[in-house]
This record gives sequence, C-alpha cells and structure tokens, in this order.
Amino acid sequence: MTTAPSTSVVLSNSIPEVSTGGATSSASSDHQDRLSGAAPQPGPNPTKRAAVKLLSENDLVLIPKIYSQEEVADPLVYAHFFVAGWNWYVTEFDGDDEFFGLVSGHELELGYFSLSKLETLRVSQKVIACDDPADGGYRTFSIEVGVSRTSDWKPTPLSVVRKRHAR
Repeated sequence: MTTAPSTSVVLSNSIPEVSTGGATSSASSDHQDRLSGAAPQPGPNPTKRAAVKLLSENDLVLIPKIYSQEEVADPLVYAHFFVAGWNWYVTEFDGDDEFFGLVSGHELELGYFSLSKLETLRVSQKVIACDDPADGGYRTFSIEVGVSRTSDWKPTPLSVVRKRHAR
C-alpha cells in the first residue's frame, strides 16, 4: 500500500512585501524563482487583483461622521479590519473614503486611514512547505493575502479594544 506524501505549510509572521496593486519592490514574476530561492526581481505585481469590497453602503451609513464622537469619552468602534498582525478599528467615516480610528501595527495609535487603500492592500507572506520531512524537502514561496473584515463585529467601546492590544 502506498500513501501520498504529506505536505505541511507554515506561515511566517514577517511581512516582507506590501503592495497596493502596483509595482512592488520585491515581487517576483517567476514562480520558479520563488521556489528555487532565487533573488526576487522588481517588477509589476503578477497577482494584481481587483479591489475587494470590505463594507457595503448599508454598513457605511451606520458609521458616525468624522468628528461626531470627538467629545465622547469612550467612542464606539463600528468595524474591524485585519491582515498579517495589523488591525484597523473604525470609529468614524467621512462619507467618502477616509476613516478615523485605532490602528494596531508597529504602534497603537489613533489616526486616519483610507477605505480604498485597505480594499487594495496586498501583503506577501512567506510560506514554508515540507513535502517530505524525512528527506528535508522544504520549499519556500510567497502568497499574497488581502485585508479582511470581522464580519460579526458588534459596536464595541474603544477602551475595550485598547485593552485587547495592551503591550
């Protein structure tokens, strides 16, 4: 009886490449180069995809306007987006493209961020695959992932979200 070789996959926690659908500094257009470990070549992003719609118009109208929670001691967070260890928490929306809220990435800080940028952001993550652990048959390649939204998010006080990210 023969069995198919197993493959295990491990995602790296590092973020070696970020693109917004255009050229990237380390994208390789040749899949074989990625598998063989050859140095990536700059050039157009071969996996360019259309923007992903993160929020519907119905969702957007529920988010308070920019500055409307400015005097609120503990404003509510209305949406949560995430990718590769980064989190964006929406408290306000300008009605067009800009959000205001909490960003957890290199730092935890309040600021502005763009819906259109989040919808087109792609992060390249290093993947290590092992076809045959006994043989040491490891391969390394990259996959691109986009920003996701927590679909069952309920309005949550900002103080509760901050506690989740306390360092």
